[in-house]
Amino acid sequence: MLNQCILVGKVIGSVSASERKIIIQIKRNNSELDDYDYIEVDLGVIYKSVIGYVKEGSTIGIKAKLVSDDTTNLSVLAEKITFINVANKESNE
Repeated sequence: MLNQCILVGKVIGSVSASERKIIIQIKRNNSELDDYDYIEVDLGVIYKSVIGYVKEGSTIGIKAKLVSDDTTNLSVLAEKITFINVANKESNE
């Protein structure tokens, strides 16, 4: 079996340096309204190489895998990040 998922969304909020996690906003396809899903992504071992580039408002693609420590908790662990549109610092203020 293959454990792989691809997520494309906008970075929401600040990047948590202590937790090494980001939250991305993903627009739902099947909704006529502006409905979004908010997914927390653990940057794991790629944290050091991408933290300087991940900014609030940037659109990114994430290749990830799903990990579980038991049968109830499921999390997204990033393996690779592709920067689609990097937000300027001035545009967020």
